[in-house]
Amino acid sequence: MLLRIPEKKNIMSSRHWGPIYVKVNEAGFLQLFYEKGLEKPFREFKLEVNHEISDPKLQNYDESGRIHTIRIDRVLYREKRKYQPMPLVTHAGEREQVIKLGTVDYMDFISFISTIQDVLFHLPATVDLRTMHQNYIEEEITIDVKDEFRGILAKRDNQLLQCSVVTHVYVLNFISGMADCRIGLNDVLIKGNEVVSRHDIMPTTTTKWVRLHDCQFHSSVDEEAFLGSRTVLFTPLDACRFELMRFRTVFSEKTLPFTLRTMACVRGAEVELQSWVVMSSGFSSNRDSLSQVPCENITIRHPVPSEWVNYFRRDSVLGERSLKAKVNREASFGSPSFSGSEPAMRVTLGTAKYEHAYNAIVWRISRLPDKNSGEDKCPSHTDYIFY
Repeated sequence: MLLRIPEKKNIMSSRHWGPIYVKVNEAGFLQLFYEKGLEKPFREFKLEVNHEISDPKLQNYDESGRIHTIRIDRVLYREKRKYQPMPLVTHAGEREQVIKLGTVDYMDFISFISTIQDVLFHLPATVDLRTMHQNYIEEEITIDVKDEFRGILAKRDNQLLQCSVVTHVYVLNFISGMADCRIGLNDVLIKGNEVVSRHDIMPTTTTKWVRLHDCQFHSSVDEEAFLGSRTVLFTPLDACRFELMRFRTVFSEKTLPFTLRTMACVRGAEVELQSWVVMSSGFSSNRDSLSQVPCENITIRHPVPSEWVNYFRRDSVLGERSLKAKVNREASFGSPSFSGSEPAMRVTLGTAKYEHAYNAIVWRISRLPDKNSGEDKCPSHTDYIFY
């Protein structure tokens, strides 16, 4: 990977990205080496429960483009009182950067993030004696649920060949003292036996039951209680965001939100690549038809051979820049009208250009139109032509 050298800004010296080797050992230590094969790292630190991974970002690297960067921060959550413009109590986190790393290899980047998440998930639950008996003005507990879907489609009919749905449950707790908490899931194994701890509360009904597979829990969870009652019983860490559990489910939807179709045609020295997004009419992101959530932050990558990269870059006053797509909403598949000896790109929605960080032409769409919009607003395709 790459490390910013020197790590802290210094007015008297410039900074650059230097290659290093990173290792995570079984004890949860992150070790940094100048060269591969060395026994003693030049820096190491232990991952702790108050460490969090920042959102992935792209940062300027060199004249070729940007790199993928990630930070590991030490986050301390505190209760704060504000009096302007009105009295308010908030729970906010103060971030302190522990380390920031980058890489030009996207697969290594994803692998590193997954490894750090696994280490943090399996850390033992520790109690901070300084805050164990802390009394909060306003008690609060937040549950975040994140679903990750990965699938492989067949080329011809877009049928799912393989798919995986992994759900991660995160908890952020501000409760005075040590308290046991319970979370009930829409587990199919308790269907018909829904109960609540208070008799004056009616059980919440649902028509969407799921079957949980390969359940994994944080060390604060009582796994025996879950096997007996299918209820997640845990003692949350105080003022600390941690992953409570993760499990797999089966993808039960009949259709995907959209599919991507691509066609390549070679005519002598000319290569024509056309891709278009097909939105699924039967897909619903929400059971309530009045609160549909459209697809957002769509990223489609077309890998480009290294020998072709120079064709997608141009010299400018500010240095070398990537050739950007020319928006043409009237473009239609099968009827490109390009002339000249340089590559041309068109998109009917969003933007497209070559990005060195992915070694690919990246088509970005901030938001797909909903299915109730007219046909003239729906994205049809994007055309890439290069020689």
